[in-house]
Amino acid sequence: MTYSESAFRLRADEILLYEQDCSEEMQVNYYEFMLDHRLSCDFPFDISHSNYNYDLSYFLKYALRYSRDDRCSTYVLPYLSVEQYVEIDGNGYLAIDSTRAMDPAQRRMEPIQGYDWNLFSIVLRSMVETGFANGVDLFKKAVLSGTIFDEFTNDTSSGYMALNKAVYNLRRLDDAMIHLSEAISEATYSDGVVTLPYFIGFDEDNDNGGVGYRLVEDTIVIEAPNLSADAFDELKAAMVASAYDTVCHVTCTYVPPNFFFEHVTRCAVCYLANLYDTQENRSRVVDMCAQKGWKAWVYTCVMPYHPYATYHIEDMLLSARLLAWQMYDYGIIGNLLWGTAVATVVDDDLYTEQLVDQDYYQTGNRYPWANGDGFLLYPGRPYGISGPVSSIRLEAILDGNEDYDLFHALESFYGEGDNYKHASKIWMSGLYDGMAMHYGEHYLENFDASRALLNFLLEAGENHKTVIRNFENRQITLRTLSDTVIRVNGNILQNVGTDGGYAVYQFMLQDGMTLSSERGGVAYQATLQVK
Repeated sequence: MTYSESAFRLRADEILLYEQDCSEEMQVNYYEFMLDHRLSCDFPFDISHSNYNYDLSYFLKYALRYSRDDRCSTYVLPYLSVEQYVEIDGNGYLAIDSTRAMDPAQRRMEPIQGYDWNLFSIVLRSMVETGFANGVDLFKKAVLSGTIFDEFTNDTSSGYMALNKAVYNLRRLDDAMIHLSEAISEATYSDGVVTLPYFIGFDEDNDNGGVGYRLVEDTIVIEAPNLSADAFDELKAAMVASAYDTVCHVTCTYVPPNFFFEHVTRCAVCYLANLYDTQENRSRVVDMCAQKGWKAWVYTCVMPYHPYATYHIEDMLLSARLLAWQMYDYGIIGNLLWGTAVATVVDDDLYTEQLVDQDYYQTGNRYPWANGDGFLLYPGRPYGISGPVSSIRLEAILDGNEDYDLFHALESFYGEGDNYKHASKIWMSGLYDGMAMHYGEHYLENFDASRALLNFLLEAGENHKTVIRNFENRQITLRTLSDTVIRVNGNILQNVGTDGGYAVYQFMLQDGMTLSSERGGVAYQATLQVK
């Protein structure tokens, strides 16, 4: 089970340049390789954004497969970007916000990149039909994405704000998913047949900004011979909730987050790693997302640089691993990366050159100022491998993702009255401050001690129910089963009280002290360090 979410870009055209082979088998090998590293990618299977067509067979085939695969956390729905015209006011804002009402004479029509909404309706319909026919909720792991929502600004120098693209499309996507949820809720079942009396239609003359979705009478009949009435009720409820909760990844680094919380129904807010550095910024994003039921994500793209966590070749390898620790520590759910197998070189003038038949193993700079950014894989073709070869940075990311899942496993041992967040500071403190790494003289030793303590708590927690329930002012409060022996520096510790069937212990943290938990002849031990 993978608890963190991820969306690492992986494209079929990049695999072709890497391997000179873009067969379905090769694409599956790449995708599976990333899943084995606890990372989900947008499907490369013949649905890359530039080559997408109306044939959804590949997408539906693999959506069915990976919706059932616990390694997969998300997959991106296919889309096609087209030019549309929308109404802009005199300040360059979308003229769909009543708070910005202006003289109609100051309004104008401007071209804007947006989803092909009719095609998107076909995608959603095919997911509903395929999902009911196979008894699978295809919306549970579905996310929306695209360059439309990538690092936009409120700069009006181009005639209108790039921000318009995001707001316009986010509102339309919200409209689509809310109405889709309503349509699914009207579905009925009888003798192996699912019927939807309504579906969503796209109305280009809607009063809501000129375009929008609405429910239309459009009877859809789906053969579902393996679906029982009870299974249908359960699946329909799941699909209603999942469709409504389907969100779009928005890299909104250059726009204040409060804008989205005020003007957008929901999205996955992706911020550059270094922008989570202060408690104030984390509260503005993570806490507000939690209040609204949104998800906070993190991303890196060329930036940031040392001392923040990066996937750059010249950075400390531990930084690629500790990003997952920071995510868990601060309540960040997902990790977005713009490229895992970029097969082009971009120079300082942003001129792009394809690396055809070149030695990828000797070309570390694919993008200016950031060695290794955009690729975590190497082609297996030169060595007769049908699939990618990993980088040591990707292995470090895997280690971090596994640590993230272990934190969740450890948290499951905690109960009411246990302060897990305070206790976690024992093994997380000293490794980083905010989002900046602590690369002091003994940082590797500090990490090893933190990881050893995590192992101790996992083993003692599972077998002895031993947990550090609180940690304040260097005082550790620990609880464990009453027949467990707790030792500090080899000396048996006396409990300070009981709590149900548990004994409670307290002691002061000292650098280099040993802590052991013994029960039934089995002992676990760790060394605690002051960092």
